[in-house]
Amino acid sequence: MSVMATTLSNLDEARLLRRAMHGDSAALDTLFAQHNRALYQTALRLLGNPEDAEDALQEGLLAAYRNLPRFEGRSQFSTWLTRIVINAALMRLRSRRSRPAVSLENWRKMKAAYPPRNASRRMARVPRKSTPAAS
Repeated sequence: MSVMATTLSNLDEARLLRRAMHGDSAALDTLFAQHNRALYQTALRLLGNPEDAEDALQEGLLAAYRNLPRFEGRSQFSTWLTRIVINAALMRLRSRRSRPAVSLENWRKMKAAYPPRNASRRMARVPRKSTPAAS
C-alpha cells in the first residue's frame, strides 16, 4: 500500500469514526467490518478455539460500541479496538480456568471414582447410645 493510499485510508477511518461517534451506525458497522478479520485472528491466537474467539470478538465489539464516547483519539482506533478484544479474550481465559469444562462422559467417570465426601461418614457412623439425663 502506498503512502498516499495509507493517508487516504486514515482520513476515511477518521471520517467514519467521527460519524460513528455522532450516532451513525452504518459508519460504525463499516469500521468494525474493516477490522473484523484481524480482531478475530487476535482472539483466536489467544483462545485457540474458533467458537471462543467469535464470542470474545462479539463481546469486544459490544464493549467498544458502549465505550465509543470514551475513545479519546490518543491512539489509533484499531489499537483501541484491538485492546478491547484482547481484554475480552483474556476474560474468557480467566473464566475458562475458574470453570474448566468437563465432558459428560468424564464427569460420570469422576463421579464413580470419587464418592461424595459425606457418603463414607454416613456409612461409618455408629449410633450413639443414649444416656439417661443426670438429675
